[in-house]
Amino acid sequence: QPLPFVACAKVFVNRRIKMLTRKALITETRLKGCTFSKASIEELERYTRSNHLDDQYKDVVRQICDKIKEVGVTGSVTPEILQNAIESIHTNDQEKERFFVISAYDTPKYTYDATRNVFHKFPKNNTITGGARDKADVYRDRYELLYQRISRYDLFVKPAFDMKQSKSKLEISTISSLEGTESGQTVTVMGMLYRKDDGTYMMEDLHKTIPVSLDQVKYTPGLFVDGAFVVTQGQFSDGVYHLSGIGFPPAETRQKSLAAISGNLDFFGLAQRRGVLEDEQSCPALFIVLADVFLNDLKVIQRLRSLFSALAASEDPATLHFFLVGNFMEVPFNYGDCGSFTQFSQSERAKYTQGFDKLGDVIAEFPTIATKSSFTVMPGPHDPTPGGFILPQAPIPQTFTAGFRKRVSNVTMTTNPCRIRFFTQEIVMFRDESYRKMRRHCLEALPPLSSEEAYNHLVKTMVDQAHLSPVPVTVTPIYWMHDHALRLFPLPDVVVACDSSESWETEYLQAAFLNSGSFSKNQTFLMYRPNSRQHQFQQMR
Repeated sequence: QPLPFVACAKVFVNRRIKMLTRKALITETRLKGCTFSKASIEELERYTRSNHLDDQYKDVVRQICDKIKEVGVTGSVTPEILQNAIESIHTNDQEKERFFVISAYDTPKYTYDATRNVFHKFPKNNTITGGARDKADVYRDRYELLYQRISRYDLFVKPAFDMKQSKSKLEISTISSLEGTESGQTVTVMGMLYRKDDGTYMMEDLHKTIPVSLDQVKYTPGLFVDGAFVVTQGQFSDGVYHLSGIGFPPAETRQKSLAAISGNLDFFGLAQRRGVLEDEQSCPALFIVLADVFLNDLKVIQRLRSLFSALAASEDPATLHFFLVGNFMEVPFNYGDCGSFTQFSQSERAKYTQGFDKLGDVIAEFPTIATKSSFTVMPGPHDPTPGGFILPQAPIPQTFTAGFRKRVSNVTMTTNPCRIRFFTQEIVMFRDESYRKMRRHCLEALPPLSSEEAYNHLVKTMVDQAHLSPVPVTVTPIYWMHDHALRLFPLPDVVVACDSSESWETEYLQAAFLNSGSFSKNQTFLMYRPNSRQHQFQQMR
């Protein structure tokens, strides 16, 4: 039996800890700009203790206060307001267990070790820009990624013992080995093809550069842009590689890529949260993708109001995921002569701030959508972001969206491109004028193409290059340290290309490629149900 004074001491200590916890909660809520009533503080303390969150009370208070501010509560926080905030956090946490938006800066990076034939995970680097070494590594990594993929392609895999069958196979040679070939011998080489300023064509691999002649070359389907990696056949003579045929490194299905690499490598991100297919198929969700949402256009605002009204009446708002993709103004953002991103003109700042405030007001007209649906905002090429349009493009700064985020509960400001994980499904979303840029910078003169042919060429180029933007960096600059965020290896399940052209769809190697079209110009948008993997292109009337 403990002595009486010992028991009293324990009671005193417990009461002191309890008082200190309550006092700490009061202090923390005031620091976060909220005033809680006595009953609310008692309820917050019960919630914290019952869920064993004593050590994490600061994070708990921060999340709850953020939710209360989003609703726009003024005055003292009542127990009812506190309970609503807690329920909202739990709803969002349950939603996040099945739906994730992955920033380009959080995409895992792997480099291929050709000597050991394995991938190594690159340590995460918080820096955005890189040096000259990083620029060289970009093209080396792209080359080695494509080379390890093509080495599995049946045409280039020679059998060990069947000599008759091996004669029908091709062997990829290096540029250095061309000088030792016999006259008239056809050789297969893989490398990067580009055009110099004087108009001559060059081909480069990891070891050497050589002039090439395209006078007699025959092209396979695709957009052969300056700086693309190609597989060529031709003959070497007089120091020039004369090409007779040119194509892209053959791609492979997602399943074949996953089977070839180690099963525990996560190229996409958050693989540990992928869930199971059965849960995915039974989980109702609807993705609505709107690109080119011009917030300065009253007609666009009215279309958004009509769209939200129709969806609020026909769908469960908790299952709705809206993807709002730039550009968000009809006229490109004018940085002017400012020396830094924070010094641009007040008029330019006001346009975007008022535009997003107006968007928040429209969404707030539908409280169930404003509180239960999720909104992901991705910038376009003309939107104001730190660094301008350099890929991966940074999110739109919070200085423009503060009012919008106060009116809407669940908002994610993300990069361009971004990745979405929904259970087992992997989706990539990208905003650029991809086809126009590639067509403009092709090495060959393309004949007139139908829309279907044009977009098939575009998709084949992206997949075969395993990259969202294979155009020269002089056309679309890239952060060297984050080039891996633009890779398409292994192939995702769906790629949403938010070009401003008309809506289109195609499939290549079992991967779906969808373009939502321009919501402002063509009144079109994309609706995608991930549980059934069905999509529809809709047009506002």
